[in-house]
Amino acid sequence: MLRILTSSWWAMTLRGIMLIILGILAFTNPAGTALAFIFYASLLIITEGVIILISAFMGFSSGETRWHLLLEAALTILFGILLYRASGVLIAGIAYLFGGWMIFSGIIKVGMAIQLRQEIENEFWLGLAGVLGVLLGGYILFYPEIGIATLMAIAGIFAILTGLLLIALSLRLRKVQGRIHNAVDNVRGAVTNLSQEVRERQGKP
Repeated sequence: MLRILTSSWWAMTLRGIMLIILGILAFTNPAGTALAFIFYASLLIITEGVIILISAFMGFSSGETRWHLLLEAALTILFGILLYRASGVLIAGIAYLFGGWMIFSGIIKVGMAIQLRQEIENEFWLGLAGVLGVLLGGYILFYPEIGIATLMAIAGIFAILTGLLLIALSLRLRKVQGRIHNAVDNVRGAVTNLSQEVRERQGKP
């Protein structure tokens, strides 16, 4: 898991940026209609799912698990497609879509965070993003009759906060990747020095 995430830390940053853009759209809604927001949101979410899918195959090696990322990618793309086709659906139906996506993606993030904590000490950004999604998604499912303005506000808060948390995680993953590269370089240097020393000793009479 750690190898996959560190190799694709930039994808985590990109996901965070896209979620922040989605959150800003939810609050500003430049086109002035809920349908416009749903259209832009579905495109951004589908793109995020594709980015997750690509990152799942980066830095992958045998013995590592990536099903969390594959499941999150499939869920995100599916939600984006359903949201794109939900322009004529009642607000309650759209609320159920948003709520369900937030909860399930939040549960996946929490599961990934638990596994990641075994490899990165005191890592909590991903778990916090997951808990946030579960809480806000649960609120939406309990109150599906909320108006479109309230739904967009909740979606905006979720997107911006989650985006910031993912960016924070990506920066930490980048630092971890740097440490891993330094450690690998040190090991290679030590092996090279040792092999040279062995050859020199073998060459002496």
